[in-house]
Amino acid sequence: MAGAALAWLPLHTQSELDDWAAELWTTGTPATATVRDRITREGGNRSSDDTTMYVRYELDGRLHEAEVACFEVCLPVGATVPIRVSAADPADFVTDFGQLSGHRGETQGVLGVIGLFLLIAGISWSVKLVRARPRPRRRPAAPQRPVALRSKHKPGR
Repeated sequence: MAGAALAWLPLHTQSELDDWAAELWTTGTPATATVRDRITREGGNRSSDDTTMYVRYELDGRLHEAEVACFEVCLPVGATVPIRVSAADPADFVTDFGQLSGHRGETQGVLGVIGLFLLIAGISWSVKLVRARPRPRRRPAAPQRPVALRSKHKPGR
């Protein structure tokens, strides 16, 4: 059961993040971010590398810096991108291509993978238990004796 909950977590988190990105795009303060750096780290035990864009933007006369994970879009250094910034937190923004600032949901993704493995292990363990359970033996049915049919009525009537 815990495996199923953990496997569901990244799906739920991504849905919540998508909703927040859509809300932030409509309610956030418009600004323009400039990509000041882009760093790629080797994937380690993963098949793909991890690239992050570092951006600068000005909001209310103050300069802010943040990072944006490169999932679908990764802009070159010097490129500008329209963003919408949260009024409550100037480090929280969404780009015009729908990417939120920071690296959100990574922890939930790791927990989701762990949950998937736990779910698969739990299902296979349950199947093994069911198959290994000794089944009750059926006793052979006792031979049936012939039953004499008797009439309720006396003969001859």
